[in-house]
Amino acid sequence: MFNTNDEFTKKLISIAIPVALQSLISTSLNLIDSIMIGVMKESSLAAVGIANKYYYFFILIVYGICSGTAIFTSQFWGKRDIKNIKKVMAINVISVLIISIIFTLGAQLFSKEIIKIFLKESIVINLGSDYLKIVSFSYIITSISMAFATSFRSIGKAKVMMYYSVIALICNTILNYIFIFGKLGISPKGVQGAAYATVIARIIELSLILSFTYIKNTPLKLGSKDLLSIRVSLVKSVYKRALPVVINEGLWSLGTIIYCIAYGEIGAGAIALIQISDVLQNFFMIIGKGISTSASVMIGNLVGKGDYKKVIDYTKKILKLGTLSGFLMGFILIIMAPFFINYYNISDVLKIEGIKTLRVIGIFLGIKILNVITISGIFRGAGETVFSSILDVMTVWFIGIPMAFLSVIVFDFPLHIVVGIVALEEVVKSIVAFKRIYSNKWIKNIVDEFS
Repeated sequence: MFNTNDEFTKKLISIAIPVALQSLISTSLNLIDSIMIGVMKESSLAAVGIANKYYYFFILIVYGICSGTAIFTSQFWGKRDIKNIKKVMAINVISVLIISIIFTLGAQLFSKEIIKIFLKESIVINLGSDYLKIVSFSYIITSISMAFATSFRSIGKAKVMMYYSVIALICNTILNYIFIFGKLGISPKGVQGAAYATVIARIIELSLILSFTYIKNTPLKLGSKDLLSIRVSLVKSVYKRALPVVINEGLWSLGTIIYCIAYGEIGAGAIALIQISDVLQNFFMIIGKGISTSASVMIGNLVGKGDYKKVIDYTKKILKLGTLSGFLMGFILIIMAPFFINYYNISDVLKIEGIKTLRVIGIFLGIKILNVITISGIFRGAGETVFSSILDVMTVWFIGIPMAFLSVIVFDFPLHIVVGIVALEEVVKSIVAFKRIYSNKWIKNIVDEFS
């Protein structure tokens, strides 16, 4: 289907493989982390899972800003316009700093109130609050790292970012083991230890990224002049296209939090299983995320050059590859579900329910991966941010969320049935997205508008 020597495959591989490898190591280590925490108690797993929902909401807003501005970066890179790349990067950094400060203060002042939204069990509230207060100190560091990492991928430096992320993730896992269980003379700190490990690992990652940025004199090297010379008109131009992505990620991630509230009505066991399922689902979406990132950069570069014929050709190839890889990953997850669940220290009843839940996720995984590639990759790279954002948000809020609460509160379905019903929003999303793809109305050269 693909010639390994042609231009398309070489470009795809140069971005997708580093991103996929980074995601592979990240999700593998997150899986190990969740198993470490799960060794203690179900309440510990539930507490960290809930606290991470707050982080997830925060990081997806930051990701929305970073991926929204990265659309400009990739298209400007197609024209080799370094001056405007620096301007966009400055807007990116300042924006994520503001958001991260707000979320850090929220976690410090209202940690218990945040955990109470999901569960009322006192042990989970106390554990989750302790974890959240500590780990929130990493938010500012993480947001700056993401701003640079997404921008470097847009200019073809995905491999370097992969190396630094891998180093940080390995450090995180080693530190988790030391702090959670108490090694090398350190007393066991449980979930608080996991939080300390995260903060230290994030500091290491940002230090490596900034060292590379400034020592190598890269196009993303910002000075005080770049940060202080931002005009309001410039910000408006960027956010005209980037804001729909930010709103998209914010409302979508808020929707996933609402899902978690619905699952919380089933009990702490359901929250623990969702925490496990999320980690494993991310593990099996690795290839899809790599293809999505490649699609965004490749399509964005081509649109910036004005080569629209090649945009259509690349899109067809990307969708074929996404379909094949997505359904293959889903099939493997269905087969391997018992293998993963049996590693967790949870009750036999929860293990049975966990296997069923993972298999339901596997059934819909191929469609979910295709949607990520289409919406976050192809549409965003081409500048089609408004339509894709509306589609993403509407299906979650008007299909997924109502179905989740109906399934739990009215029909009292078990977790795996609820997850399957919620996944129907992915089916609707894919139908609408593909109709849009074949209309060819989604290609927008936003850097011409910027200029």
